Amino acid sequence: MKRPYLLTFILYREFVVYNLIFTVAAVPWLIRFGQHSYVTIGWIKIIGFALSATLYWFFRKNRLLFFQNFRLSPWQLLGIALVIDGLQTYVILLIVHTLLP
Repeated sequence: MKRPYLLTFILYREFVVYNLIFTVAAVPWLIRFGQHSYVTIGWIKIIGFALSATLYWFFRKNRLLFFQNFRLSPWQLLGIALVIDGLQTYVILLIVHTLLP
């Protein structure tokens, strides 16, 4: 596996998978309120991402040294995780939205 893909997978496993909780919490909100709930879902995801990033930063800071050895700064990791989380949320909510009557 190439290095960027391996690092992305490790970052996903270490950090982004915890944001699935907030995505799963957004699905019933979308089902109940429909298309008008996307702004609220966006805020739920932003707050959830900030919360999980803060908790990861304070309680698992030693894990960041692994990524720093690959010359990735914490800000680059945060940006990559934000993009992955955004794509993951978009795909899940798109699937749910297409399945709704």
